[in-house]
Parts: sequence; C-alpha cells; structure tokens
Amino acid sequence: MEWCIFDRRLMHIHGGSPFCSSTAAGAETSTGQTVIVSLRFLPPPLTSYMEIHTDSSLSFYGQASILAAHGDLALIYGVVAVKGARPGDYPGNFFLYRASPASPSLRRLPSPGKPWRGRAKFTGVLHLHDGGGDDDFVVAHLQGLEGAEGEEVAELFRFSSGSGEWELLRIDMPGDADRDFYPQSWYTDTVFSDGSFMYWADYHQGLLSCDISADHPRLQFVKFPGIETKIDFDEGRVLPEILRTVCISRGRMWFVDVDDGRFRSRWSSMCSPSVTVWSWEGTEWVQEHTMDLGELWSSAKYRNSYLPRTVPEFPVLDMEENGLVHFIVRESDDSTEHWIATIDMSTATLKSHRKYLNQIETLHLGYDTTNMFWDSAHLSSQLCRCLNIPARN
Repeated sequence: MEWCIFDRRLMHIHGGSPFCSSTAAGAETSTGQTVIVSLRFLPPPLTSYMEIHTDSSLSFYGQASILAAHGDLALIYGVVAVKGARPGDYPGNFFLYRASPASPSLRRLPSPGKPWRGRAKFTGVLHLHDGGGDDDFVVAHLQGLEGAEGEEVAELFRFSSGSGEWELLRIDMPGDADRDFYPQSWYTDTVFSDGSFMYWADYHQGLLSCDISADHPRLQFVKFPGIETKIDFDEGRVLPEILRTVCISRGRMWFVDVDDGRFRSRWSSMCSPSVTVWSWEGTEWVQEHTMDLGELWSSAKYRNSYLPRTVPEFPVLDMEENGLVHFIVRESDDSTEHWIATIDMSTATLKSHRKYLNQIETLHLGYDTTNMFWDSAHLSSQLCRCLNIPARN
C-alpha cells in the first residue's frame, strides 16, 4: 500500500492488544504513565487510524491527535488530565512516532517551556534526509505576534534531533497587503513538509514557508489561487478545510478548492458551485482541472447512485492516481449517514462511492455514528510505505 488517509483523532483504548502489534511502540507521558501507539491501516479511500493504548488511570483532556506526518514520522499531541489540577495546568505532550518494519519507535519530546503560548495545531515535523543519520528531524511551531514597536513578527519554536532542545527564533513576517497577505488575520489550518521546507497553510489566504533547518529561516508567502482573501471574521471563520485542501503528492504541491460561494463577498444564485484543482509549478499556480458540480449531478452515474445532490466536502487528493479526488457527501449537517465519493476530475464523473465507516466509538452521544464523518480534515500519509504490511479490509 503506497499511502493512507488517517483520521487525525487517536483511537484511545484502555488496555487490550494493538490491532497490528508489529507497528506498536511505547513511551512514557510527562506524568510517568505508559502509552503504546500502533497503526490500523485500511486502503484508501477508507480511513486508517492510529491507536493509543493506556491503562484505565490515564485520560486525555480532549482527544489526542496526529498533528502532521512526513516520511516515516508522525507527530502526535495530547493533553494529559491530572487529578486535582486545573485544566489550564494539564501538561501537553508531544510524541514522535517512527514507522519501521523492524523496530517502530515512540519518543516524547521535551516541553517547549514557558515562552510557548501557541496552539499545538500550528506544529509540524520534517524528516531530514541529508542530515547524516536516520534519526535527524525537526519539529517546528509558528505563531505570529506584535513586536515592541507594533511591527508584525513571527515566533518560530524549533526542536531538532541534533540539539535535543527547543529554541525560539523571532523572524520577520513577509507582510505585503498587495499580495493579499495579512499577518494579523493569519490562522494555521494545517502544516506539512517537503524537502527541507515546512509549510503553514491558512485556507483563507495562502502558504507561509521556510527552510526549517536553516540557521536564519526566512518566511515566504504564496497566495492560494482562485480564492477571495478573507480577513473579516465578524460572522466567524467557519471551517475552510471543509472546502479546501493543500498537499504534496507525486513530487508536486496541489491545492483543491470547492467553491460554493460561502467564502465569496458576492455570490449569485445563478452561479453553479464548482471544484478546481491547481498545481504549483515553482513560480505560479497552474489550473489542472475544473468541474461544474451541476454537470456532475446530472451525469448518468451520479443520478443512478443514491448520493444526495449536495456540495461535496473535505476533499482529499489521491496520491496515486492523477485526477482523482475523494470527498465526503451527506444529505445535511443533521444526517447520520455519510458517503465517500471518488470523483475523476479529468472527466467530471463519479468513479465510485461507498458509505463512510467511522471506527471511533462515541457512545456518549446516544445515537449510531458508524457512518458519520467527524468534521475534522483527515491526513494523507505515506507511513504505510515504510512498513511493508498488507492493508486489512
């Protein structure tokens, strides 16, 4: 299996045996409790999962999650609940999982310390392939703030395997309103890496990137194509990852935009929603495919399916087959039956569809969530390539 689609939520299991013991690796939390992480692979477009096994004494505040992945590495974050402490004092733990067919490993990273005041979600990982060893990596977190004289600056927290320590760097923001970059409105939706660069994406603006292992990293900004930059959030930021995604696949960067008008200042009822796929060619974005959703819905195969004629959400670009994009389709926000629809963008046709399968139990909700997609963008990864194990259906 060349790639997989992870639910970012970790499947927390008290006791029990890992689904795939050959992928299991353990470490201790900052509170001295043992956690064991393992992988549960299913072939795309089905969802794969990362399990975290603990004894019954350990609970997380919220849900532990996968923040980012690169090569054979996955960065995990969880806040450990401590009896008698206030939630604001619960310790956040970063773990780094390394996939290996011979000896998978899990290590807890040291705390970034008191200067850290950002969101864990803004943190990524990069496997350094030219650092002289298999264990070379960088974990980095980017957040913006206002300097002493009102200038926009960025704080980059960086942990490298070489130093074994976190360092704090203050670097200039590439502020340029002419290019539709607004640091004061920036919010990181996802982080990913390629080569020696780490990228932070705001789906309402574009990408910030830098050579993360450089002595003096310099931020660069690239605007996303075909979008209207949104900086006014009086009515809320919404969840732009519902309609947009960016990723590295087949050696190129891709951006997928589902345009149904909700992020436009002007939208006519005469306009038809559309899906557009772009690729980055080093200096500019190139439009690869565009599809009118009205044409998709009126196609014979779509009409003969039981799929509702609603705007597809949470796009995932296929990492093997050119032109394929996987979506979540549902009748409404209240429906409990969701589907995975695979669309061939090159022909604007439905290639396949199946019910979505959610394997994380949510018994406290009181209703069946077996076929419900949890509104959280999934993570495409090639961790499975490092393990040489078959997918399980």
